[in-house]
Amino acid sequence: MVPHPHRGVVELFFDGLNAHRANEKRTPKNWEMSEGGFRCNQRYLALSESFAYPEENVILYQHIVSERDGVEVYRFWTHLFSEHMIRESVHSGGFSSCDCVTDVLPPQK
Repeated sequence: MVPHPHRGVVELFFDGLNAHRANEKRTPKNWEMSEGGFRCNQRYLALSESFAYPEENVILYQHIVSERDGVEVYRFWTHLFSEHMIRESVHSGGFSSCDCVTDVLPPQK
């Protein structure tokens, strides 16, 4: 925590993906054909896959969506954080204290 000059203590809360069990966060290759809905209002075919880059602590979720008007590629880069990485970033940002809580969600069934 870092003191704020006018209000006392400032607390920062954020949610991140834990680098622990990174392979569980990948998604299998998948394809979806729809008459319209989530991605667009017309018929489309979506091809999805994820790629892990463990040396960079990154997972790429890629979706290729083909519809009557053409093809679009959507890429979502997800950075995974270790507790050490979070503490290092927080302290370098001027905060003097950092508490990390993991596995706050119930296990998936």
